[in-house]
Amino acid sequence: MQSRSNIPFSEIGSIRAGGPVAELIEVYSAKELIDAALNTWNEKTDWLILGDGTNTLISDSGFDGTVIRTIDRDAAQLSQIKQELSETKDSDSPVNVEVWGGVNWDAFVQTTVDAGFADLAPLSGIPGTVGAAPIQNIAAYGGEIANSVTSISFLDYESGEEIRLFPKDLEFAYRSSALQKRLGAVISVNFALNQRTITSNFEQILERLQTPDSAKLTPAQLRDTVLELRSEKGMVLSATDPDSVSLGSFFKNPIVSHGFATGIAGGPKWPEEDRVKLSAAWLIDNAGIHKGFSLPGSDAAISSKHTLAITNRGNATAEQILELANFIQLRVSAEWGINLDPEPILIGFDT
Repeated sequence: MQSRSNIPFSEIGSIRAGGPVAELIEVYSAKELIDAALNTWNEKTDWLILGDGTNTLISDSGFDGTVIRTIDRDAAQLSQIKQELSETKDSDSPVNVEVWGGVNWDAFVQTTVDAGFADLAPLSGIPGTVGAAPIQNIAAYGGEIANSVTSISFLDYESGEEIRLFPKDLEFAYRSSALQKRLGAVISVNFALNQRTITSNFEQILERLQTPDSAKLTPAQLRDTVLELRSEKGMVLSATDPDSVSLGSFFKNPIVSHGFATGIAGGPKWPEEDRVKLSAAWLIDNAGIHKGFSLPGSDAAISSKHTLAITNRGNATAEQILELANFIQLRVSAEWGINLDPEPILIGFDT
C-alpha cells in the first residue's frame, strides 16, 4: 500500500486531464483494499474507489478527498487462475473462478481465452479492472459481463461488512447495475465459465471473418477479431495511438420507444424488449459532428476513428472535454430530440 498527496488526476486517468487529488492510496491486494476503505470511511472524508481511471474524469479544480486505486502489481492471481483453468481442459462442467477487483480486465480475459473459454472473449480489449467491470455491466460484440457473473464480494459502506451480492441483487441492465447506486467497494468477482465454443453470431465478427457459422470459430479467433475491430476504432489503449487517449465511448446508446424510433430516418436500430436502442455514434455524426471535430482553441476533439469517443489531443483540460461533450449533447438534442447520457463518471463539475 502506498499513499501520496496532491497527485494530478491527469497522471492517473486514461484521458490525461483533471486536477489534483488530495490523497491517492494505491492498494495491491484485496486485504489492502478493505483496510484502506475502512480507514478512509472512518475519517468521514470524501472518497472514491478507482481502477485504471479509464471511465472517470475529475474536474480541473481537483478532488478534495481520498482516491483509493486498485493495482494488481505482481499478477500472482492471474498465474493461479491460469493454473486452475489448465486443469479443467478435459471437463465439460462449468468452471468457477474468483478474481480480486484490482486485476486488469483484459489480462483476465486473455487468461480465460488461452485456457479455451469463449465466455468473455467478446469483451476483449475493454480497458479497466475486474472490480469496475460489473459496475457498468460492460458489454460489446454480443457479450455482456452479466452473463458470466455469479456473485460479487462487496464491502458495504453502511455496515462496514463484507457481503455477498448475487445477480438478483445487482440488477444488471444496459450499461448499469445496482452497484452504481450502492456505496462500497467491489472486493472480488466470481465468474462461471462454460463456453468452449462460440455461440454469439455478432454480425461484425462474422463479416470480418467471412463466415456465416460462428461455431467454427475458436475463442482465440474471436478475441483476435474483437481486438482488431476495437483497435480500428481507437478503443484499445495504445501508446502509439493518440485516439486511445480517451474515456472510450463517452455516451450511451439511447433507448427509446418504438414510436419515437420510427421518426428517426436511418441509422442502426436494435430491439430491446419493448423498446429500441439507437446508435449514439450515428446520431452524433448525423447532427453534423464528425470524426476529428473540435471546438475553436480546444485540445479536446472527437476521435479520428470513432465519433463516440472524445480524445485529448495534447493539453486538453477537463473543462474543455466537458465543454465538447455538452456541445455534442446540445446538437443531438436540437437535431433529434434525444438527450445523450454520458457513460463516464464525472466528478466535481457543475452539471
